[in-house]
Amino acid sequence: MSSGVRQITQIAKVGVTPVPFDRTIFEFTESDMDATVTKEESNSITSGRLSRSSMITGVEYAGDLNIEAKYSPMVQELMAAAFNDWANNVLVFGGTKRQTFSIVRGFDDVNDYHVFRGCHVNTFNIDIPEKGIVKMSFGLLVGEIPLI
Repeated sequence: MSSGVRQITQIAKVGVTPVPFDRTIFEFTESDMDATVTKEESNSITSGRLSRSSMITGVEYAGDLNIEAKYSPMVQELMAAAFNDWANNVLVFGGTKRQTFSIVRGFDDVNDYHVFRGCHVNTFNIDIPEKGIVKMSFGLLVGEIPLI
């Protein structure tokens, strides 16, 4: 059965997956990480006097990872959302330290895998109900990756 996004690693240099690619497998409730293609209309005319269609000029990778809060490997993502590091078991939000990740989206049943490099947390939401499971959502963004 397909599983979707499930492995993550923190990276030191933006957009470069570390070697070896030491990943942490994590649980999630929902994920919509995907690529959005940017297209430009082409004004070129072919030899057959037909105009070209649009051309792909870039790709933006973005999406949300939704998890249930519990002791888990998502501690690094909390630091990324705060733009800060833990200090004496305290995490202060509003820092300036940008942290990026490489995320593997994999579907085992069809042997399809994709690595999203240079992801950073751009939104963070937490839902704390009166009773029940605390839920968190991390909005991840890579930004525009030009193809030409």
